[in-house]
Amino acid sequence: MSKCICPACQETFTCLSAFDMHRVGSFGEPIYAHSRTGKSRRVIGHTPSTRWCLSESEMGAKGMASNDKGWWMTRPSESHWAEDEEEEPVFSQPTS
Repeated sequence: MSKCICPACQETFTCLSAFDMHRVGSFGEPIYAHSRTGKSRRVIGHTPSTRWCLSESEMGAKGMASNDKGWWMTRPSESHWAEDEEEEPVFSQPTS
């Protein structure tokens, strides 16, 4: 099973989408160079980032839950993979 560990808050997440869900705010808006024509789209910098991690209660309010290992997931799940379990492939049989 893959996992994501947030370098900012040290929480562990079961997948990238759960990690992304717990980070909110702006990455910073681009600052464009001024030109005589006013048509410049050359980025010369960015405004400061306002990204932050949600607290446990905020993640819970978004519908996220932690599993028995304390890893956060996007929603509660009755069944989830354990690290030592592998999913069995399912093959469908063609019908005639």
